[in-house]
Amino acid sequence: MRRNPDEETDGRRAKGERRRRAIIDAALRVVARDGVGAVSHRNIAREAGVPPASIAYYFDGIDDLLGGQR
Repeated sequence: MRRNPDEETDGRRAKGERRRRAIIDAALRVVARDGVGAVSHRNIAREAGVPPASIAYYFDGIDDLLGGQR
């Protein structure tokens, strides 16, 4: 059975959006629980259950993740 390339792209895009949302939600939990001073790539990644490099892949930095200006 041959797959439709559009379906594969949509699946990857959806997975990426879910991971990005998980990172944002994890950052909010870290801030709420431990304060802004505890925000780091490592802490957010641990909370989200993703590799720390995922933070840099989806966001330009912590400021971008927290909604700061680029």
